[in-house]
Amino acid sequence: MADIKVALNPGSFTGPERRLVQQHLKIPFADLLTYTREAVYRLYPLPDEEPADLRVLVAADGALVFPDEVLQVMVWVQALRTDPDVKLEDFDQLTMADLNNARVRGINRGKASTGGSSTTSSTESPSADSSPA
Repeated sequence: MADIKVALNPGSFTGPERRLVQQHLKIPFADLLTYTREAVYRLYPLPDEEPADLRVLVAADGALVFPDEVLQVMVWVQALRTDPDVKLEDFDQLTMADLNNARVRGINRGKASTGGSSTTSSTESPSADSSPA
């Protein structure tokens, strides 16, 4: 598989995008942001920081929601900006490393800039090639 460079910046999501994520996962958006940040920091802890225990989220319908699922849904919603026909399944090929690195890039960009946008690119998925973050 070619190197995938996805930058996921859920902080740039509009109201309709946040609602789509929430409706799909049945969990408030702010909780999902915290959940994905904690999951990424658990894998890539900051120096001198003990990562918190990560719990599995339970959706309103009782379904269990895992960090990789949340990240994939967010990448999908982000890609919808430039390709309204993209499907969630189009991102099944993304590995945990791809998803976590995408969130790390989004977190880092969020700290470094205010209101800027980034691009999502993949040599394998045209639907993700030009999705702004």
